[in-house]
Amino acid sequence: MKNNNRIIVPFLFILFFYSCSDDIDKDNISSYDNFSLVDINPNSDFYGQTIGLSYFNGQASSYYFGDQGWGLCQNRFGSLHILYSDLLNEGYANIKIIGINGINAVNDDLSGMLLNNSLPWLQDNNTEDVWNSWGVKIRDLIIFDRNGEYYTKINLTQIDLALEQNYNDIKNLLINALDQ
Repeated sequence: MKNNNRIIVPFLFILFFYSCSDDIDKDNISSYDNFSLVDINPNSDFYGQTIGLSYFNGQASSYYFGDQGWGLCQNRFGSLHILYSDLLNEGYANIKIIGINGINAVNDDLSGMLLNNSLPWLQDNNTEDVWNSWGVKIRDLIIFDRNGEYYTKINLTQIDLALEQNYNDIKNLLINALDQ
């Protein structure tokens, strides 16, 4: 019987490497395009306003990409709301967190995403198509500094913000982006 381990192991490594790599990162793009989407969260201070990347110039901003009908997305967005409230209580009013719903989730139930949540929640559309133009995956959080420059991207799928270390890591990323 022939030993195929020499073929399988490199193949599995390549498969793993490519399945874990990001589709897009700062080094592979020239800039993140501005966009204009309406805040559909009636609990938000920005409700009904058109928001885009340039809207928060002079402030650090972060954009969470979720599906309003998925429980894990609702959980992460709820945790981001708690984190945002803590930042405000600590005097960090110049840090904003905004959520963007995927085009394919426009008809999903909105109530779970916005329950007790005052963060802006924007609905992506075919005209702006932010999810595709920014190359994001579900539960990506992209952070920009006060000049609107890319700071970092992190996917929150495996990051439970109920855990203190994870919560503090994300909080520190947001504060560091402000100070950048």
